[in-house]
This record gives sequence, structure tokens and C-alpha cells, in this order.
Amino acid sequence: MGEVDIIGNQARSREGRGLSVRGGDSDKWITIQKNTFQNWINLQLHGSGLSVDNLQEDLCDGVKLCVLVASLQQKPSIGRVIRKPNNPHQYLENVTLALNAIAADNIRLVNIGSEDIVNGSLKLILGLIWHLILRYQIGKTKFPPKKLMLAWLKAVVPDCHITNFTSDWNDGVNLHAVIEYCQPGLCPEWRQLSRQNRLDNCRNAMMIAKDKFDIPLVVRPEDLASPHLDDLSGMTYLSYFMNVDSPGYTATLRNVNAVNTQGGRINDFTSSWNDGSHLCNLVKSLGQSPGALTPNNVDNIQSGIDCGRRLGVEPILSAKEMSDPEVEHLGIMAYAAYFTHLKPVKSLADKAIIDGNFSNVYVGQEKTFRLNIDDDVAAGDFRAEVIGPDSIPPVRLNWSGRTATGSFTPSEMGQHRLNVYCVNEPLASCPIPFKVSSDRSKVTFHPVDRCPVGVITELKVDTSSAGQGDIRVEVETPNGHSMNLPVVYRQGMYTANFTPAEVGDHRIFVNYDNEQIGGSPFVVKAFDPSKVNVFGLEGGSVGRALSFTADSQTAGEGELSVSVIHNGVTIPSQVIARQNGVHNVDFTPQGAGVYRVQMYYNNVEIRGSPYTLEIVDSSMVSVSGDGLSLVPVNKTASFNVQTRGAGGGNVSVDITCPDGREVPTRIRDVKGDQHYRVEWTPTSIGDYKAVIEYADMPIKGSPFTVKAFDAANVKISKINQGFLGRPNSFTLDASEAGDGNLEIQVTADGESVPNYVRQESDTNFRVSFTPQRPSKHHISVRFNGEPVPGSPFNCSVLDSDRIHVSGEGIKMVPANVLTTFKVDPKGEGDGDLSVRVYSPSGHEVPVRVSGNARSAFRADYTPHDIGPYKVHVEYSGVEIKGSPFTCNVYDPSLIRVTSPGRGYLGRPIHFQIDTSAAGTGDLEAEVKCRGSNVASHIREIGRNRYELSFTPRDLSTHIVTILFNRFPLPGSPYHVDIIDSNSVTMSGEGLHTAQVYKETWFNLDLHGMDENDLEVHITSPSGSEIPCRLSKKGHVCRAEYTPLEVGQHMIDVYFAGTRLQGSPFVSQAYDPSLVRITDVDKTAKKEREIAFTVDASAAGVGDLDAVVTHHGRSIHTYRETIGDGRYRYTFTPTEVGHYDVNVKFNDEQIPGCPVVVNVEEQVPTFITINFRGVEALNVRDRNHFILHMDGHHVDSDALQTRIKAPSGELVPANLVRQSDGDYKVEWTPNMAGRHSVDVLFAGQQIQGSPFFINVFDINKIRVDNFYNGGLEETAGFNVDCSQAGKADQSIWVVSPSGRNVPVDIQENRPAEYAVSYVPHEVGRHKVHLTYGAMEHPGSPFTQEIGEGALATAHGDGLYRGEEDKPATFFVEAGGITGEPTIQVDDYASVEDIRAISLQAEAVGSVEEAADMHISQSSVTRTSVTAVHSHYDEGDMMRQYQVDEAGNEIRDSRDKMYRRSDAVDGDSMRQYQVDEDGFEIEGGGDKMYRRSDAMDGDLRQYEIDEAGFEIEGGGDKMYRKSQVEDDVETTSMIVKMEEEGDLQAAVSSITAVRTSVVMVEGSPFHPRIVDARKVRVIGGWQHYMDSNERIHLVVGEEKHIPFETAEAGPGKLTAEVRGPSGSIVPCTVDDSYNGKSTVIFTPREEGHHNIHLNWSDHPLSGSAFSAFATGGFHDITKIILSGRGLKEATVREEAKFFIDGSQAGRGEPQVQLTGVRAEVNVITSPLGGGKYRCTYIPVIPGAYLLHITWNGRQVKGAPFKVNVIGAFYPNKVAVSGEGLKGGLLGRDLDIRIDTRKAGPGELTAFCSGPNKVAYCDLEDNRDGTFRLLVKAQEPGRHVLQVKYGGEHVLGSPFVFRVSAQPDASKVRVSGPGVEHGILATFQSRFIVETRGAGAGQLMVRIRGPKGAFQVEMYRDSQKDRTILCRFDPTETGLYIIHVKWSNVDVPGSPFQVHIVDTQLELEQVLQEQSYSSNTLPSSRSYSQWREEF
Repeated sequence: MGEVDIIGNQARSREGRGLSVRGGDSDKWITIQKNTFQNWINLQLHGSGLSVDNLQEDLCDGVKLCVLVASLQQKPSIGRVIRKPNNPHQYLENVTLALNAIAADNIRLVNIGSEDIVNGSLKLILGLIWHLILRYQIGKTKFPPKKLMLAWLKAVVPDCHITNFTSDWNDGVNLHAVIEYCQPGLCPEWRQLSRQNRLDNCRNAMMIAKDKFDIPLVVRPEDLASPHLDDLSGMTYLSYFMNVDSPGYTATLRNVNAVNTQGGRINDFTSSWNDGSHLCNLVKSLGQSPGALTPNNVDNIQSGIDCGRRLGVEPILSAKEMSDPEVEHLGIMAYAAYFTHLKPVKSLADKAIIDGNFSNVYVGQEKTFRLNIDDDVAAGDFRAEVIGPDSIPPVRLNWSGRTATGSFTPSEMGQHRLNVYCVNEPLASCPIPFKVSSDRSKVTFHPVDRCPVGVITELKVDTSSAGQGDIRVEVETPNGHSMNLPVVYRQGMYTANFTPAEVGDHRIFVNYDNEQIGGSPFVVKAFDPSKVNVFGLEGGSVGRALSFTADSQTAGEGELSVSVIHNGVTIPSQVIARQNGVHNVDFTPQGAGVYRVQMYYNNVEIRGSPYTLEIVDSSMVSVSGDGLSLVPVNKTASFNVQTRGAGGGNVSVDITCPDGREVPTRIRDVKGDQHYRVEWTPTSIGDYKAVIEYADMPIKGSPFTVKAFDAANVKISKINQGFLGRPNSFTLDASEAGDGNLEIQVTADGESVPNYVRQESDTNFRVSFTPQRPSKHHISVRFNGEPVPGSPFNCSVLDSDRIHVSGEGIKMVPANVLTTFKVDPKGEGDGDLSVRVYSPSGHEVPVRVSGNARSAFRADYTPHDIGPYKVHVEYSGVEIKGSPFTCNVYDPSLIRVTSPGRGYLGRPIHFQIDTSAAGTGDLEAEVKCRGSNVASHIREIGRNRYELSFTPRDLSTHIVTILFNRFPLPGSPYHVDIIDSNSVTMSGEGLHTAQVYKETWFNLDLHGMDENDLEVHITSPSGSEIPCRLSKKGHVCRAEYTPLEVGQHMIDVYFAGTRLQGSPFVSQAYDPSLVRITDVDKTAKKEREIAFTVDASAAGVGDLDAVVTHHGRSIHTYRETIGDGRYRYTFTPTEVGHYDVNVKFNDEQIPGCPVVVNVEEQVPTFITINFRGVEALNVRDRNHFILHMDGHHVDSDALQTRIKAPSGELVPANLVRQSDGDYKVEWTPNMAGRHSVDVLFAGQQIQGSPFFINVFDINKIRVDNFYNGGLEETAGFNVDCSQAGKADQSIWVVSPSGRNVPVDIQENRPAEYAVSYVPHEVGRHKVHLTYGAMEHPGSPFTQEIGEGALATAHGDGLYRGEEDKPATFFVEAGGITGEPTIQVDDYASVEDIRAISLQAEAVGSVEEAADMHISQSSVTRTSVTAVHSHYDEGDMMRQYQVDEAGNEIRDSRDKMYRRSDAVDGDSMRQYQVDEDGFEIEGGGDKMYRRSDAMDGDLRQYEIDEAGFEIEGGGDKMYRKSQVEDDVETTSMIVKMEEEGDLQAAVSSITAVRTSVVMVEGSPFHPRIVDARKVRVIGGWQHYMDSNERIHLVVGEEKHIPFETAEAGPGKLTAEVRGPSGSIVPCTVDDSYNGKSTVIFTPREEGHHNIHLNWSDHPLSGSAFSAFATGGFHDITKIILSGRGLKEATVREEAKFFIDGSQAGRGEPQVQLTGVRAEVNVITSPLGGGKYRCTYIPVIPGAYLLHITWNGRQVKGAPFKVNVIGAFYPNKVAVSGEGLKGGLLGRDLDIRIDTRKAGPGELTAFCSGPNKVAYCDLEDNRDGTFRLLVKAQEPGRHVLQVKYGGEHVLGSPFVFRVSAQPDASKVRVSGPGVEHGILATFQSRFIVETRGAGAGQLMVRIRGPKGAFQVEMYRDSQKDRTILCRFDPTETGLYIIHVKWSNVDVPGSPFQVHIVDTQLELEQVLQEQSYSSNTLPSSRSYSQWREEF
């Protein structure tokens, strides 16, 4: 298999590296491959009666393998097969037979032996089967079968873009495509299949293949759909589509024969292709000319291959390989399949058509023609030439797609011909002859639009294209004078010099041969820049717009241009042209200093230019000094003003005192360098306002608030005498001193004394301090730095601690004995001494005090009770230090002592002493033996109970004396007899500390005593006894136990029934696993304190250590004790990234460590957002909100605002910088619903983001289904807001009398309401509806309430309609009889239902009452007429004459309309209009009228233009309306002045109200629209391209304006869809009345559809076709960088960068998609076309990163991103004995636990001094691994263990590998291995192990029982020399075995005779010499020792 052997998911290299991949899915591909191969084998074994169920076991005996090979080779047998083998030898024989047969068939097997198959090596079995599939299933080939199979698949289904046999087949779509290719019609809709239905697609396709093509399911559908499908399984299954006579084979033959029209039928893809005839005929059918066939097959095939290359088909095999008779069909079949997509090609002469008219060709005139070429040729194949009589003019071909526009310009007359060549072959229509003529019309004049007065201007006439002729140029000036200009001829160009003398239009006449040329005369506009006047150009300030005026009225026509320059930089300016040649120039200065303004008129500098002006910058002015903060009254305060860099200007300061008066100031120029000093004096307490201006502009921070104060008003209470160490306090009152800070300083002897201030109210404080020395204290009090009156204050201090109290009376005394003590004041002054003594029962004991302060005091008292007495001592009323004193009274006679009587030698002896009845005291003991002191120890064993212990070292009687407070106890001294016994000593860690669940130990040294007398009892904190295991080794007994609880464990040790000294021992058990880390902020911010809590309260006693590291560096932490074993740690990160928190308890790392804290950048908190209100917004209303920067300067490139509509689309938003540094975000919502607003700063969301705004569409609220039943009956209607979005709504009903009627609102469904109310009045009720504080367009609605049932009307026609289309509604009588009366009045084509009524049968005919009775007439005053005036809801009024009954007079109709326009308040203008509503010139009254209400009457009079009454010019007409019962009478009284005025008859028209029942809601106001009258401004042709499509450019904003004034009420809506079907964000600007503009920006090239609607009615021709072309951008210049393009880690931020600065205008779109999740990518602009992209994946796996720029994918996209799980190498635990080293030739066993480390890749590498060790890494499938290291040499080895590419905790590990032990290298020497005499025998000997390798030394001595003890020593662990000894106590034969790693060393066993006498020794030596023929050693012990 090459350099690497693959076994499962492990890889092992020759270098010794081990590799394993974590995760449960890593071996699923093996299962799939095993199942596939197993299914394939069973297909081959079909009919043999055999099958394979376990691939790893069923082939081991070779029987089935032999049958399989025979079946594949189509042989009955491959040899003698043992059918029933029963031993491994027979297995090997069968397998060898099969392998030999395979090898004989030229199948090469590498590293696959019979033993591998018999042993069930799955890897090698799979490899063997794959070789069989390659040979017998896929086919024998010299080329990689995968390459050939992929080539065929790419050829037959090119749309699928197949690149592998794994992931491309998981969704089943490509398999459907292959099936459809094999048999068209089986899967015709494969492109529409959902790629999400992976398993269903695979199962359906595989079943079709099985049913239709009999293709077996060697791969299960589940495996084909699995992401773990391997290449070999996929190739095995798909090979069934490509074999000879397979469906794919047959389909390819069919398609190739369909293309092949030149030769005979092709029947195969093998040997018939050898001579090249098939290939040549095939390319010949496709228009190529391969040439005639030759006898050389290779040449024929090569010729065909060359023709194929010209057709775009590259060969798969070489010509020589295709000519091979043994060629495999797959390579030729794949190659031939590529030709099936091609079509026959025309001849070169017919591949293009020339289209052009060559009848009119002139010299010098460009002539064009069109060349249309076929699809199979390229533009580079064509060239054109024109040949004239003596010239060859160049021909240019400009290509656009498959069409070229040819152009040439002939330079001579005569006959020409045109030739066009295709691949150097002329077209069939060539040559094309034509004649070139001259053309008079080609004389051209080079016009000059403008020229300055007094300057020579050249006028040029070009005749080069027209030939020679006579040119004359004449000029006519503006005043009518004419002049001829001299003309000069140069090279076909005539030039005339023209110098205008006056401003105005000059006409230029150009004559060619006495005739004017085309376009003559030409107009040249002369101008005079010196006549441009500039005014208003004065100084200004930075940041404020500056404007001045330029007047060019007398300078002639022209364009004014302005350039403003400051410090060499051009400042943006704007020139706005007003009327009559006046221009306004605006610019905003950007910095202080001198500005230069250059002005040009028609690019000629005007007189006086450049102008200069001074600009100041008040923001550069700074102030400093205390005079602007806190100042004392009546003292001069000052501050400094620095104006350097602010430009020229004056400083002004205005200071106002708290009562509003101005304070005088003095300003001085300090140094003359723009540094000023301002002085002023405050006179009263309070806040002063200081306004500082520079150049009349307030500086930054102005006005300033200055606080004045008066320290003299601070009041201080009395300061009492102090005592040392006792707090002293006083109060401060600053209520009348003003604002400020109090400073209190207490000093003593020049040193500061700490003081504490407590605020008792806003202005009152209490100061306390504690004197620390007995000296005078000085108290300094300052207010804002000013001393208060009387400061500093003095305070004397008395030191009570210096009073000395001494004597037994305050310490310890016996009962019933007079005691005394002394009190010495030590010179602290005279004072009174007070002493009180209290007994333990609380009774006061009499005390006698004597003496004085100078000689000291004496106190005497006698105690009687036992216990502590309290002695209180006061001096001068202050209790002295130490008081009350405690005096313990005791009685030694009450002590009880228990004596043991006897003891053991070397064993502790214990006395029990009970002092509970004797009081408190010191217990002392003295133990003596033979006059010498014996060490003793007294310890407390209970309350007032003690134990005296000592260990006797002598057998003599020990005398024990016990004293209590130096008084001997009764019975003391005591005598103790000693029994001989050796001491037992204890040691070991288990006596003090132990870890829970971990075995610990301690040793007991018995010194030869019997261990059976030893007892050990260990008690846990809960009281249960813990098992203890005792084992003895030598004279040491080892006790081992395992604590199970945290806390104190009591260890009791007894020997011979006696508790050992120190027993019971206390061992503190602890548990590090119970330490918990809590309150950790794992996503903290940089520069912000991070805290975490460590709770060790349950872990027991121990040392806690917490370390925070970042990139290996320790971070300083602070620890705070919370209590109860809980600690709080804090640290402040200064960098972003991962911080590791490691906590150890007793040097044991606690579980879960390290805790990783991810530190991010600070989220900007200074940015706040201010919406205009919390109410919802109406759709399509322009809105904005403000981003406050809090004074920070923020670049707009760092801000990003994303407003997302409910549909997920982004709403365009415009970011506008404000003058104060804030930003205004303007946006217009285009749909209702909840919008989210994301505000990002530097790619991070600001605090509170995202924000949410509710948007509603009030036009989508429907109010309908009005109903009512009459008076006191429920009436109501429905309100549907479901499509309008969320907003606050308000509904109220107003009765006819103006009262509000209670309303009940029920929500039936979300946002659908049923509104009901009970009317208490008859008449018209008004229903008001507001939504989002906006009134509904139809509000108020009206509802007529009658006394009974009312008729109702409903239907869409009551609310909306479209012009020229029927509108329908329905009227329901509701029980009322009669016919409905319906009147519909229209205005300007907008219908308005005026009234609907039902006429009651009982009343009869009733006419509608007239609204007004006015007539304009010239009849006499005796004529009586009436006019019915009918007003529409608009301003239209129709007037017609009526009779006295109110009926229209048919023959007297005026047939005219009048319009009334509101002018001012209640003024009104009336004028005559035509039928269409337009004013008739001169046809109206053209007068103004005012109406004044007078007590309910109406007065109308004529007024003038200003609104004043025209005397004598009014009608003076009154109209009065009154209602009596149910009859309404309308009367009009007209007072006539003279003939010709308005006249009216006194008439009365009565309407009976009860006779007509108004329909509920009438009158109705439907909205009638006509979408046809929405017209694009300028016409559609203005926006169309040559293909009648709206022209768009990608990335450029498109504006399409519409005129909507005549379309009726409504709004224009638009939707734009791009080529991919996605909606392009679009807004409609309707801020101008009667105009709406559609605005959008196309994102991608291609066809767009623009849908336009007016009030939900589509515009005529909608949807409109548009086409977007690419903008100016080069997508290849986009630069991508960053790790996030390739890989990322789960829950860690990954980033990359997009640099589109060189790619032109545009923006990126980024999408990261995976199989199981889609990851949100945040794109943050960095400015300059650069973007920062970040994302945080949460699921590991493979992802595709799609990056597009203006809708086009960038190069390399989509990128494959590998997301790995978050891994923690420091949580990988490595353990095992192998880490300690080992022996050469033996495996070092190491265990690795990754269960807490997350998913990752584990690798191991071990190297020795010169060679690499062999590593074998085994996966235990549970997150743990076993690593076996085989060293290749001894010495120091370094083991590197990495997880996820990073070292695990402790790596690299260093250990030593030793050579195999060699006992022959061990040397033993010394007197201990030689014979000797017992009395003088030295038993020591040494064992030298240098050079013997690693091993274990064992020394065993056999001799007289109990007569010796073996001991071994060495100086250090590294010492290879061991000193041994055994101390024999008896004579005899001692046999000494010395073994090294269980092998006897040279000389072992040693036989040593120890005898009593020298004679016996000599005898032994003599015998030894006889047996060994050697002389006895004469070396003495001293010689040996010296040598050693």
C-alpha cells in the first residue's frame, strides 16, 4: 500500500507517528464499503449455493473465495479446493490457491498474503475485493478507472458538474439525470427534484434503475444518501451504468450514431475504433476536414483528435492508445460522448452574412456595414479589407455578441471592393464592389459655443472629406454689423481668426463655393468675465456654511465655476444659479486660516480673482484655570484662554452672577502669542454663568458654570478632649458656604492621623478620628482649599494605655488568700482611680484602694469562689487599657489524678488529670528517672481534662511531680514502675492529610515487636469506621486506607492494648472534585474586570490556588475571601482572546479546569439611539431616527445600520451626518409589520441593538358590515386591521347631539374587531377611527339611526372603484317597503355616492331639498328666480335654475360648473370651469367672498384681493334655516340694491324628514381611480434601451418619476424582481403632490421585471421589462484574505476580509451554508471598498462559503470551510506507567483520555537520541486511547502528544528508556559476603550495578531463624551503588542470593559461614581453598572499607 498502511481510521507511518480521528462518524465509510463489497460478492456467488454474511470471517477458510474467483474467471474450478477445511493449514492452502489464480490473471496484489485473509484482516480483505471489482466489474485498463468514469459522467450529464463518487450522489438528483440520459422519459423532471429529500430521491432512482435496467442494489439507498459514502462503493454501483451493453453504453452508442452522418453505424467502443475511421467520420459529420485515411492508424486517429480539439473536445486517450486492439471501452466511450452535444458546422464561406448598403459612399465619410456570424465561429476568425484604386483604408470590426459593425473611411474617389475572410477563406458574397464619390455636405464647421470679449478665437472649417472648394466666413455682431474674416488654408483645414468686441450672440456665416454649408449660420456667444461682480465675500467660522453672491447679468451667457483652496486643499463648494445671472456660492470652511477663492466664468478667471478671506475656528480655542470651576467670594479669580490655531478673532467674556447681574471682567494678552488671561471677582455665593466667545462664536463648552463659595460660613461644633485609641468626633455645617469640597486633616507631632467623615444631611457632616499618640492634635478644616475661620483647631489627648497595672490580683490567685495589685498613672496627670471586682457569680467583692497618682495606687481584695473574677479599673472616668482584667481563682486541692502505676519501656505512659473543679490554671509536670529529667507532655483531652504522657527510656522507677499554678497536687510526687518494651514510631502522609477516594498510607516501626499486638482504628467524620489494611515489610508495618468523606478522620493506634503516643491522630481528608467555579462570564469584554467565585466549602481543608493565563502568560489576579470556604477572584484582561482559568486544591487540579473565558472587544456604549416616539409608523412615510455619538467623533464607515422588514428584506437607509457629530438615519418602510433595526459600530452591535419598530399601513384597514336595528338597539360594524400592522387604535362614536356614545370592541380574531354600541338618539351618528394617531382616510363614517329597522348597503362599490369599469354594491331594505332612491354624483371622473334613500309608500313623492338658492341674472328686481346649487364632496358646484317648488327648469339650465378655492380662512374664490373642471378664461366672476356667521344666519359680501369688503359691491344677502317638528324649512331673504345684482325669490322648500329613510353609512365616499392616467414623466422612451427595455446598470441607483395627479386618490406601489427571482429593495418617494418616484438599485446583471400598481391596480403595461448591465467593476480584482475562508472552530469567532477597492463600485453578499445549518455572516464596512466579515459556527462539519460582488460570484467561490469542534488540549489527560520510562524492547503503555477535551485530532510522536520510536495509537471508542511506544534505542526520549494540532497538558513528556538488564555486569564485594567470626563480623557488602541496564535488585538471605535483618541503602536515586547489610546474631551458614531483574549475579548465591572462633574460621577457609583451589582472602574489613 505504499508509505502508509491504513487500518480502520488509524494511520501508521514508517516514521513512527500515530494518528487517530475523534468522532463517532469516522468509521462509517468502512461499514458502507464492507456492505457494498459483500453485496457484490453475493451477486457473483449467486447460483453456487454460497453467500457471504460476514466479510471478515466468511473468507477465512478460502472456500468461498475460490468459488468467487472461479465465477469471475468463468471457470468451473481453479484447482483442488478443500471443501471442508478444519485447521488453519487447510485454510491457508485454499486461500493460497485463490490468490495464485488471481495473480495468474495478471492482477497484482501488493502486501496481501494468505495469512492476512485467514487472520481476517478487514483492511486487506477490502483491498483484495476492490482489485477483483476493478478487474472483473469495471474493466481492465491502464488508466485510473475513476478518471475515465468521471469523464464519461461529465460528458453525458454536463449540467450536473460531477466531480466525485461520494457527495455528488448523496441527494439522488444526479442519479436521476443519468437514468434520464440512459432512457429519456424515465426522469424528465430531475432538475425540479428537491435536494433536501436525499433518501427518497436515492431510493426512487435506484428502484427505477433496478426495474428498468436490472441494476442490482449493491449499495443501499441509505448508504448512497449518506455523507460517509466512499469512492469505491460509489464507483462499484455506478459501474453498472457503464459496462459493455449497459444502459449508459447503449445510450451513448445511440447518441453517437445520431450525430455520425458520414460513415456507417458504430456498434462498439473498442476495436472498431482502432483504424481511426469512426473518429474521422464523426468529426467530418461535425464540419471538420480530417483528410483522407492512411494505412497508419495512429496518424488517422491523431488527425481526428486534432479536428476534435478544434471542435472543443479534448482527447482522453492518446492516438497510440486508441489504436491498441486491447483498448478498454470506457475511455473511447467517454471521449465519443462529448461529440454528442455538438451540431454540424457550415463551411467557412457560409459562416457569416454581410449586411450593408454600398450605393452612397463618399470620400472622408465613414461607411458602416454589419457582419452576422454563426455560433460555431469566433470573432477572431474574421478579418475584413477594403481595396481602393491607390489606397487600402483600414477596416475596423466592432463586435457585439455574434454581430460586428464594420467601418472604414475612404480617402479617394473611384472603384473599391470589400473582402471579408473567415479563417483566411473569403466569404461566399465577397468581393463586394462599390464606388466612392465626393460630398459637398461633408464640409464641416468646428463650432465654438462661447468666446471671451477681446480675445482671438480660431474658427475652423474642414473640407478634407469634401474636396477642394472656395471658403468664405462672415460674422454678424449683436448690433447688426457684418464683417468678413480672412481665411487661411492648412492641410484641408481653413482657419479664420475672430475677436469679438461686445457681449452677445454673434452669427457666423460659412459659404462653400458661394453656398452656405449645412447648419450655417452658426451662433457664437461672446462673454466678458471682467463684468462679473462679486459681493458678500467676508470672513466666517469653521463648520458654518459661508455664502456669497456673483452677478454676471452684464457679462453675457456663461457658466460660473468656483474653487475654494485652504492650505493647498480644495474645499467642496456649490454654485447655485438664481435668476437673471445671479449665482449663490456656498461652502463650509474645514479649518481656520486664510482661504483663497478662485472664480472663473466660462473657464476664464474673473477680475479680482483670487479673493482671500479669514476663517476662524472657535473649537480650537481652549480654556484652563481654576477661575472656571470653584472660586472663593471676594477674591480675584482667573482663567486662561488659548486661541492658537483658531484664526484671527477677538475673545469676549460675559459672566453673570446668580441674581442675573453682570460681573466685570478684565482680559489681558499675556504673552502676545494668542494667550489671554481673564480676571474677575465673585461677590456672592452661588452658580455663575460664564459665556466665552471667539470671533462672536461660542467656544466649546460655553457657557461654563462657575461655583462661588465662602469658607467663612462653615460652622464647626466643639471639639472635646481625646483619649488615645478612642474615637473623638465633631460636626461641620456647610449649608451657608456654597457648593464645594470639605478637606479635613488631623495631625499629631507633624504626622497625619486618619479621620472619617460621615454625611448626616446634604450639608452636615460628622468627623471622627482616633488618636494614636498622647500628644496635642491639630485639626485643619478647609473648604475648597480655603481654611475655615479658627483652623487649625487643637485637641489634647490623654493616653490611658500608659497607666500601668501590675500584680497577682489581676492574673491568677488561690482561693481564700488576700491578693493585691498596683495601678501606676506614669505621670499622665492627676485623676481619680475607681476599682470594682466581681466574682464569677456576679457579686461585687469588697476592694480597698490606697495610694495616689504620684506614688501609685494599691488595691486589695480576698476571693473565695473558684473561677474568673472581673476587675474593672477606671482613671478619670475612662476605663484604662486591658480593663476589665480577668483574675482566675483556683484551688489545687480539688484536682483529681489517675496514675497508671506502671508502663512499658519505650511506650508512652499516660496520667489522667481532671482540673474541672479546681478552676483555671497552668498544669505543670516533671518526670525524673535516676535524678535525670524525662521528657513529658501534657495535652488537653477534654474540657478541663488533661493527659500527662511520657515515654520511659530506662527501667528504673520514674518519679512524676505534678503542679497546678506551681502548687503541688495532693499525692504528688507519683512513682511509676517501667516494664521493658521497644518503642513504636509512626510516620507517613496518611497521618495528616488524605484525598477522598484515593488510597493513602502511614508506617508503624515496631522495631522487631510482634505486629499481632498492633491495632489500628480509623473513624470517619460521620462516625463510621473505615477499613484499614495492614501489611508488614521488615520491621515496618504499613497501614493503608481510603477515606470516603471530607473532614477529620481519627486514627487510633494501640500496641499491646495501649494507645500509642499521639494517638488518636487527626487526618484531614479533602476532595478537589468538590471545588466549584461559579459566576464566570465566559464572554467578557476587554478592559473590564472579570470575576469568578471558587467555592471550596465542601472540599475540606487545603490550599487553594487559582491562576489565569493568556497565551502562556500569567495574569495578575486579586483574591477576596467571601467566607465559608468561598473566594472571589478578579482580573482585568487587556487583550482579546481566550483566557484559561486553572484552579488547584492541594496541588490537585479541580475538574473542569481550565475554564476558558472568551474576551471580546468592548461593545460601544456611548452610542445611543433616539426614535421620534414610541408610536408606530405609517407605511411609505419618510421616517428617521438619530444616533447620538455622545461627543465622540465617529467615521461613517465604522457605522452600519440594517433595517430589516418582516419579510426579511433589507430596507434602504440613508446615513446623514449632523453638524453636532450625530447621525440621522432616514428610511421609508414599504410594508406593514415589525421591523428590526440593527446598529453596528466597527462590526459590533451597539448596546440595546437590535431595536424594533412597528410599521402599519392605514390604507389596509377595512371598515364594513355596518348594521343597526333602530333606537336603543345594538348597532355596529367590523374593523379589519389584520393586514395593516400593529398600532394603537382608537374608535369613538358621536351622536347627532355631539355626545360620545359608549363603544364595545371585541377582538374576534387577531386584529379583527367587532364594534358595537347602543344609540340613544335618532339621527346621523359619526364613527371616528384613528390608527397610530392617524385618522383613517374614510373617517368619520356616518350611520343613520332611525326609530325602527333601517335599510343597509354593502359591497365593494361603496368604497372603491375604477374608471370605466362597473362598480357594484347591494341595498337591503331591512323590512322597509318601497324602492330605493340612489343618486351618484361624479366629479372629474371620480364618482361619489351622494345619497341612498328608501322612499316610503305612505308618504308619496318627496323631492330632495335644495342646498342653496342663488342665481346670477340681469333681470329686473321684480323677477323671481331660484337656483339649485348642488355641491360635490370636492369643490365642484353645478348650478341650475329651479322653480318655486324647487324643481329644475329644463330649458333654463346654465350648464356650467364653478370651482371654489379656499384662499385664506373663510375667503373663497369662484370662477367658471368647463365640463372637465378646467377654468374658462374670462368666464367667471373672479371675485372673492367672505361668509360671516351671525346668530345662525349667513351674510355674504364681496371683498377685494386683500380680503377687505368692497363698499356697495355685495349682495347683502341673508339665509336662515329653521327646524319645526319633523318639517325642515329653508328660507332665503335677499336684499336687492340695484338692477344687475344677484336676485332671489322668497321661497320655501319643505322636506318631510320622516318620509325618507336614509341608508346606514350614506353618503358613501368611494375612492375612484384610473391607473391608466399614471404617466412616466418624459415618456418611457427616455428610459429604454435599443431593445425597448428599461436600461439599468448594476450598482447604480435608478430613479423613474411618474405624474399621478389625474389618477385619483391612492398611492403608487412598486415591486422589482431580479433575474434570480429575488425581490430588489425598492422605495417610492411621493413627497411631492401629484408626483411619485420609484427608486431602486439593481444588484445583478440580467432581465428584471418591474411591477407598478396604483391603489392595488396595475399600471397599463405592467410588468415592465428591464435589463441590467454590469457596472464599472472588475470582479477579478477582489482580494480575499483571512483564516475564516478555510477553517473555523465551533463557538469561536472566525473572520476574513474582502478588499474590493480595485473592483469598482459595489458591495459583497456573503452566505455560509452547511448540511445541517446555515451560519449568519456579519459584514462590516471598513471604508474604501473594504469589508470585515465575521461568523461564529455552532455545529462542526463542512460548509460552503458563497461570496458575490454585485450578484456575481468572486473567483474561487464557493469556498470550502472546515468547521471543527471546539477542542481543549489542556483537558486531555495522559497517564500510565509508560511515562516513567521502560526497558528497550518492551512496549511503554500510556493511556490518553480526551473525553473532556471536545472533538479533535489526536497525534503522538516519540523520538529518541538518534532514532524515532514506533507509536501505536488504539482508539477504545469511548473517548479514551491506548498508546504503545516501542523505543528503538536506549536513552532520553521525548514524547509529543497533540490534540487538534496543539500540545496537551504536560506535553512534551520526557522519559528514559534503559537497555535490557544484564546481570553479568553486576559486581558484589565486601566483608558481608565473606566468612567471619560472629563477634567481629562486619555484615556490610556493596552491589555495583553500573552498566547492568535497568532492573531491580533483590537480596535474599537464608540463615538461622530470626538471627538477622536485611537492609539496603544508597546515597541517591541516581546512585548505581547499593550498600547492603544484615546483622547476624547467631553463628551458622548464611546463603546470600543477589539477583538483578530476577537473574543471579556472578557469584550468587554466596555462602557465608559465621563462626565463634578464629580456629573455626581458618577451618572453613581451608575447606574453601580445597574446593576452589584458591587461596583465602586476607583483605581486612578496614581495607575493604577504605577501598570502597
